[in-house]
Amino acid sequence: MGEIASTLAHELNQPLAAISSYTSGALNILNSEAMLSGNGDPNILRPALEKASAQAQRAGQIIRSVHAFVKKRDPIRESVQIKSLIESVIPLIELQAHQFFVGIQTSIAPSLPPVMADRMLLEQVLFNLTRNAIEAMQQMAPERRILRVWASLDKNATTTPRVAVSVIDQGHGIPHEVAERLFSPFFSTKAEGMGMGLNICRTTIEFHGGTLTHAENPLGGTIFTFSLPAAPENQPDDVSKT
Repeated sequence: MGEIASTLAHELNQPLAAISSYTSGALNILNSEAMLSGNGDPNILRPALEKASAQAQRAGQIIRSVHAFVKKRDPIRESVQIKSLIESVIPLIELQAHQFFVGIQTSIAPSLPPVMADRMLLEQVLFNLTRNAIEAMQQMAPERRILRVWASLDKNATTTPRVAVSVIDQGHGIPHEVAERLFSPFFSTKAEGMGMGLNICRTTIEFHGGTLTHAENPLGGTIFTFSLPAAPENQPDDVSKT
């Protein structure tokens, strides 16, 4: 929460500063001699007000994303479209990505089947994996700071169709001795960390009948992939608590 609060304050400064600039410009126009005399064109205010409105919506979206992310409630299973899931988390991911000058690329296969899952829990897993990926690239050369989030059908599924989401970084990679303990409770490579992040991520994915694995990125870095079973066809639209 401390990290989110810090990056939230940092990211909101830009749209708020832009809003202040655009509205100040609009006020200056309103106070101009032409406008005060009634000879000015009110339409000249439109671009500044439209830009101020867009920046306000951007700030609001960031705040709504954080509010939804930290909200606590009972787990609920519902039909979740992976494309929608990724798009809803992107604003949060961008908060940290911008801070460390990391670019984001997404690739989502068309017509992916939905999964039956607790949307908020999956969002938290995706956010945690992308946060780790961003941190792994902090010390990399600028051209290597690319975070990729890919979603596709799991080619390794043999019976029930599965949807796979991969978080790919080009960071420092994971040494073999660390990889063996990566998902163990209370194991962490961070001095300030408790080591519960990846362990909870794996538990959450397994709770949904899926798997969470990692592999070396051939381009350097690490690939984390979680795979979830596709929702049965003709799944009822109502949701159920688990």
